[in-house]
Amino acid sequence: MKILVIFLCLLYVLPTNSKRLTPRENKILKANCGRYVEGFISLSGKRKETSEEWKALYGKEVSIGEAPWAVSLTMKKRTLSGERVEDQFVQHGTGTLISPWHIVTAAHLVGITEDPLPNCETGELNDAKFLRDFKDFVAFVNVTCAVPEMCKDLRRGDQFKAFAVESLYIRKGYVGEGCENRESFNDIAVFELKEPIEFSRNIFPVCLPSKAKTPVMGAKGYKLYGYGRDPSDKALESGKLKTLVGTVTECSDEFPYEGVFCTAAENRGLACDGDSGSGVVRTSETRNVEELVGVLSAGASCPELYDAHLLQRKHRRTLTQETDLLIDVSSHLEFFCKCCGICTK
Repeated sequence: MKILVIFLCLLYVLPTNSKRLTPRENKILKANCGRYVEGFISLSGKRKETSEEWKALYGKEVSIGEAPWAVSLTMKKRTLSGERVEDQFVQHGTGTLISPWHIVTAAHLVGITEDPLPNCETGELNDAKFLRDFKDFVAFVNVTCAVPEMCKDLRRGDQFKAFAVESLYIRKGYVGEGCENRESFNDIAVFELKEPIEFSRNIFPVCLPSKAKTPVMGAKGYKLYGYGRDPSDKALESGKLKTLVGTVTECSDEFPYEGVFCTAAENRGLACDGDSGSGVVRTSETRNVEELVGVLSAGASCPELYDAHLLQRKHRRTLTQETDLLIDVSSHLEFFCKCCGICTK
């Protein structure tokens, strides 16, 4: 299928029917994001009568709003001949809900060809193509497993409703993994859904930062939620929803561009395969809401780090600590406003 790409000053747009928020919807979203607001189910402004109580979710006691914005991003399974398999999905990454229509993730989940390469200097795609059809992506919300098959194997009662993707927005300048030292530059994307997600106690969007602000070295409380594979959990191949709490630290490598930062997990853990695109949230310094501050772009190899930790534990050595590379969401506020109508000013 040939995909039409329209070039704008801030983004690549692969659209059908845009679900860009109106100024009124944006105002309602800003007033209700980042925390549970009883009766808030949509951007219509109407409230829903509710008698919801605290619940034990799948046998585990959870607090209100533990990860209501976390999204499992999967792809429709295909046969060797390329035919889609009905109602079967393959884990691919993690995203974060920022409106009823919009999910933030990493652009490398879609990817760009390395032969031919885009222009690594200007960011123009030229003859390069996106590797994956965005319409093959399917989103699941309010689930503790990446795909239905996993929850079935674990005998969990998660209800999986598939949300199809209708449009894709990628920040212009992203050139993929073929351009040396620019793999994570503008590695940010927004999936736009065919139908809106209705909010509830267990599903609501995170806020975007109100202004551009560089993360402070040593700052704590950066919480990553992702469906990545865990090499320490040998019984499972696909991801269960997990969280890592990290601190802003120096990156292992230097990057010739701005708009990225690094965190190190407090338990020396690391985001893994399937965590790509995961949102990192932090409580706002000015109001009692959760804000999306980072999107996971890259990190060290989890299996290699896990094997190193096994050896270090055996010899009672200090465990190696690696860092996760994150896209600074506050550097892309104009992108979200232009593509989706989610404007913080």
